[in-house]
Amino acid sequence: MPLYLIGLGLTPDSISLKAINIIKNCSKVFLDAYTSILVSYEEMTKLMTEVLNRNDLIQADRTLVERDAGQILNPAKDSDVAFLVVGDALCATTHSDLYLRAVQEGIQVKVLHNASIINAVAGTGLEIYKFGRTISVPFFEEKWKPVSFITKTIENFQMGMHSLLLMDIKTKELDWKLYMRGIERYQNPRYMSCAVCCQQFVDVLNTDNDADLSVETKQDFEEIRIHAAKAGFSVDSKCVACMRVGTDDQKFIYCSIGEMAKLTEHMGAPLHSLVVLGNIVSDMEQEMLNLWKL
Repeated sequence: MPLYLIGLGLTPDSISLKAINIIKNCSKVFLDAYTSILVSYEEMTKLMTEVLNRNDLIQADRTLVERDAGQILNPAKDSDVAFLVVGDALCATTHSDLYLRAVQEGIQVKVLHNASIINAVAGTGLEIYKFGRTISVPFFEEKWKPVSFITKTIENFQMGMHSLLLMDIKTKELDWKLYMRGIERYQNPRYMSCAVCCQQFVDVLNTDNDADLSVETKQDFEEIRIHAAKAGFSVDSKCVACMRVGTDDQKFIYCSIGEMAKLTEHMGAPLHSLVVLGNIVSDMEQEMLNLWKL
């Protein structure tokens, strides 16, 4: 029996008729609840109840998907099972991993694709074929400040390619300090905003806050600054904040990275993605971008 990996699109009502008909006949239905939250468990439960007349949606957190995938795969050995994913079904490596594990266990897998931020970002007016490598941006922590996302952004910039940056989300993260004391408790959810992402660019590209950094982190930051200077990339480089794309509350903001870092009050609710422009922008792209100036 198949395991169906079903892309939901960007909102609950983006689900296809084909997907609805498949879900009706599935013994179990899981919703990926950690790679994205634009479609909430509550929204999908409501949709399942109203449209499909069933109230047995299972919320699949990170532990279930990555460590306890048997709870998803085992039922698919003798019945139809649906795994619902926000956006497209295979845009996250986690879902490709689930696909591979299913195949290894002799389970047939069928995929239903849908719209995702990867193609919906064309709503900014930027030409979709001019995007380079898609980049994930992690939260900076006190003692961990990875800078590879800036390196990759600069590489795209130098080639005249725009960069789509996907913001970090933390929906069910264990509080390790409490866990070491035998208490299992989870941190409050955190969703990176475009302002926070741009502030991390500013922290790396400017030297104002270097005094509190470790020697190793200072060295990493300095290497990035040299690379950026050679490429003509700086906090004055332009970007577009893409907020709640595909929803009725969709919003774009166009300005420099440095300006974006200061716009915390303009961000609104998650989910956010950021586009950093390449060093070549066409006249038509610029006309579209001007629509999103504050």
